[in-house]
Amino acid sequence: MLDNVPIHINCECMLTNNRKFVEKAKAIIFYGSQFDIYDLPLPRNGTIWVLINDESPKNNPLLLFNETLNLFNISSTFSRYSNFPTTLQYFSSIDSLLDTKHFKSIKEKNALQKKGIAPIMYLQSTCSTPILRDEYVKQLMEYVQIDSYGDCLNNKRLPESLREDYLNNFYGSEILEFMSEYKFVIAIENAECEDYITEKLWKPLVAGAVPIYKGASTVRDWLPNSKSTILIDDFDNIKDLAKFILKMNSNDTLYNEFLKHKTEHIISNTYLIQTANKEKIAIECFICDILTNQHLYRNSLSVSTKHYNCSNPRNQHSNSWAWFWKHEKSAGSSI
Repeated sequence: MLDNVPIHINCECMLTNNRKFVEKAKAIIFYGSQFDIYDLPLPRNGTIWVLINDESPKNNPLLLFNETLNLFNISSTFSRYSNFPTTLQYFSSIDSLLDTKHFKSIKEKNALQKKGIAPIMYLQSTCSTPILRDEYVKQLMEYVQIDSYGDCLNNKRLPESLREDYLNNFYGSEILEFMSEYKFVIAIENAECEDYITEKLWKPLVAGAVPIYKGASTVRDWLPNSKSTILIDDFDNIKDLAKFILKMNSNDTLYNEFLKHKTEHIISNTYLIQTANKEKIAIECFICDILTNQHLYRNSLSVSTKHYNCSNPRNQHSNSWAWFWKHEKSAGSSI
């Protein structure tokens, strides 16, 4: 992030998606998931290239590699080290973490379990991921009851009203109300990248459930409190994870320690608060400012894996995603 460089808000640049202007462009913006090395606007002639990418490398593994990232001068990614970070793009607000509109007490959740709902909810419809999400859930199912909605490991049907549109309405009242009935919600990203945190984490926190999380290795930096999320990587194996979940499920005092943002309206993470409350500007204005004041940014116009730091797929010998990564690396080396 360009913390020490003043930003002069200046939106007098023209923005267009008409490629007939490409030879006159001072900057060209590429959206990461649609980046194609065989369709680059060459010759470059000193044009600034901007990478905007809010997705993990599941969508375009080419961006894992320095050979690709070094093509760009400016980045806007989920990484806090990006020139224009979007780490909290899926985060609703600090107030949403404190709000109790959908929150259900431990007494209410215990009563719901007696009526037959599981301690844990799982809701996914993308079943093949580099992080092997379903493998973790499948193992956990051997020890703890899980209500699995969506297409992945499905064992329960969503209410009719949620079947069509829950993927397009992250923070809809009905999905939050439904999620709030569960004590725990599995929140596993589709890949492991520093600062890549999506609605999978934020939604259960907003609903007042405890996320069971795997994904960003830096997730602790973003949690509302030190105890608010169960991190799968804190456990040696799934059996130990299950023991802890079952212990929490039967111990009201321990469980409530993870819900202080709801029960006591406490958020102790000042970094999260400060980052969430920073003034928002449009990426287009940010780029325009750089073009207008390039002399201020001349030492900062380069992109590397620090701006997009992601891990290779797990279980590489048996994971088809590992082959895909390797294939993309070969393609990327030809740039």
